[in-house]
Amino acid sequence: MTLNGPDSTGISQIIDYAMEQSPHAAQLLQAFKPVITRQRQLADMAILAPADYTAWLSADTALDQVQRLIQPCPEGLLAAHPVSTGVGNVRNEGSELIRAV
Repeated sequence: MTLNGPDSTGISQIIDYAMEQSPHAAQLLQAFKPVITRQRQLADMAILAPADYTAWLSADTALDQVQRLIQPCPEGLLAAHPVSTGVGNVRNEGSELIRAV
């Protein structure tokens, strides 16, 4: 998973990573996926650095430490640009769909 790209915020990728680290954590994330998705729609975007994944997913991480991991996305980490209208068709595939137009 990379911080700068299309996979950087996907809950599904986080759940996949959690499954590798802790199946129990992955099951919890999957159960709460609708709630997490809605909260992400309502809140400012926060992105975990790869170094923080283990602490975020560990049941042993103290709540105050977990709360410190939730920070606004740093300026300049993500880029937004218009893309082809082909992105809207689920039959289309390929990296050309996310190239700036």
